[in-house]
Amino acid sequence: MSFPFTDKSKLLKAFTQTFSTERIKQLLPERRIDITFYVSPQGKVLDVSFLVNKNTLLTATELEALENAIKATVSFKIQLQDTKEHDFFDVGYPVIYERLLKGTI
Repeated sequence: MSFPFTDKSKLLKAFTQTFSTERIKQLLPERRIDITFYVSPQGKVLDVSFLVNKNTLLTATELEALENAIKATVSFKIQLQDTKEHDFFDVGYPVIYERLLKGTI
């Protein structure tokens, strides 16, 4: 199953709240960050996990700030029929740093 974002631009907003343009430019060599969203049947992001390069330039503080921004702004469209027998759903999504600089996700 895949679930669409309620408003994909809110994920972009979470990144731009957390990282300056200059900081995103510094992250370009890492190419991307993979995010797994843990989503309630109502579409609310309950938790997130990040998959980053082994020697990432990202700090724990930055990841925590990004997590908080995502939880505060991002949500998903979950259909009622999808919620049977599930307490949460996991949704994976790659974020490419170059696209962030262009203002897209």
